[in-house]
Amino acid sequence: MALFNIKEDKFSRIEQIIFDNENSLHKIINKNLDVLFNCYLIKDEHPAGKYGRIETLAIDNDFRPVVIEYKKDKDKCHLSQVNRYLQWMLDNQEDFKKLVNDKLPDFDAKIKFESPRIICIAKDYSHENVFLSRNLMFEVELYKYKYYNHIIEIEKIEYEVAKKSGTKGNEDNGKKSEEERLERKPKEIKDTYYKLNEMVLEISSSIKKHFTIAETVYSSTYCFLNVNIQQKCLKLTFRTQKGIEFIDEKNITVEVPKKFNWGNYNRQLTLLPSEIGKKYDWDYVKNLIIQSYRSTE
Repeated sequence: MALFNIKEDKFSRIEQIIFDNENSLHKIINKNLDVLFNCYLIKDEHPAGKYGRIETLAIDNDFRPVVIEYKKDKDKCHLSQVNRYLQWMLDNQEDFKKLVNDKLPDFDAKIKFESPRIICIAKDYSHENVFLSRNLMFEVELYKYKYYNHIIEIEKIEYEVAKKSGTKGNEDNGKKSEEERLERKPKEIKDTYYKLNEMVLEISSSIKKHFTIAETVYSSTYCFLNVNIQQKCLKLTFRTQKGIEFIDEKNITVEVPKKFNWGNYNRQLTLLPSEIGKKYDWDYVKNLIIQSYRSTE
């Protein structure tokens, strides 16, 4: 969702700011644990032997121990780290109690080690990590942030929103599932579609997929990419943002004729399996898709 300043009834977009480093994110969140997560800071950067260094140890208002991990950018791999940190806590309960008592001398409640909290904060998450977070020893709370000048948005990722759309059961109103769309297509088209689908969903956990009668549609705040599966190619139609240049240095996309009246969907790519790796590569295609996705932020 985009944020705008209003001056003299005119909107100007507020751009997101990137933290200089992970430590900057770490510090600002740690100063506000009580407001964000009902937690109290116990220890920063705690050495945990073979498990590494735990970025933040805390305890919440319900006396549950808390492990917090930060990533400045998109998270792809640190859930395994967090799981190891949790294991350290469970294996070293007396050490954790001592840390709590050193920080909070008047604390005398029983710590609920049977129901710890694991909190991850990152710019975004892969779909695989969102799914994995529901299948670890304890459920992980995933939060993603957007940082603007003097404004930070912290959003909890809910499973119902982040999970991938199913590939079955879209028979109503003439809609077809992925299996039906791909059933009689050549193997190279199927492989290309699956690769594209995986790549799009990796961009952000907020991306959802659904189907119209003719196309696969990817959306975030708005729909930003339509994919039409044809016998020899995939037709990709991109949403662009008015006033912001859509960068395509290789000129592999074409403008959608205005007579089609497709609104902000005004660039199209004919994705041919035979051209991938010759005229352009998957990274180039992904960059086009990311530009389209960002038009919805």
